[in-house]
Amino acid sequence: MNLEFTKEIIQNNQSYIYYAHSIAYYNTEQEKKDIEFLQNIMPVLNPKDINAKDMSDFIKLVLNAKQVWYRGYTAGVCLEVIVSLLKNIPVYSLETKLHISVKELAKIIEVYRKTNLIAHDRYMLLALQNESFANSFLNFIIRGDYHDIFTRL
Repeated sequence: MNLEFTKEIIQNNQSYIYYAHSIAYYNTEQEKKDIEFLQNIMPVLNPKDINAKDMSDFIKLVLNAKQVWYRGYTAGVCLEVIVSLLKNIPVYSLETKLHISVKELAKIIEVYRKTNLIAHDRYMLLALQNESFANSFLNFIIRGDYHDIFTRL
C-alpha cells in the first residue's frame, strides 16, 4: 500500500474499503496484517497514505467507500464509523471480522461523546453534506438512538 496506489484508487473511482484505524497502528505489524486481510476483499484505502489537511479530508473518503473496517476507539475512528453508518455504508470490526455489533456501536458512541467535538464535527458535516445529514448526526449522538441503523443494514 502506498500513496500512488491510493491516488490510483481515487482517480479511477474504484470501489474500496476505508481502513479506519488509529495513528498508533500506523507502520505496525498489526496494520500490515489488517491490510493483507482486507486486500482479499477489495482494494484498501489507508488514511496513512493521504496527505490530509484536516479530518474533513478523511470523511470525504469515508463517504465514498463501499465498506469501512475499523480497529480501535479513538475520536477519529469513532467519527468515521458513525458517519459510515449514517450513510448506510457497511461497517465491520477488524477485531471480530464481523459486522459492527450493537455493543461495539454503543462503545463507539460513548467514546465519541467524550471528545467534545460534536458541534465542530456537525459543522464539518454540514459543509460536506447538507443540513439534514448534519442534524441526523447530531440526533444520533445526543439521543443515542442507533438501533434502527441495524434494521437498515
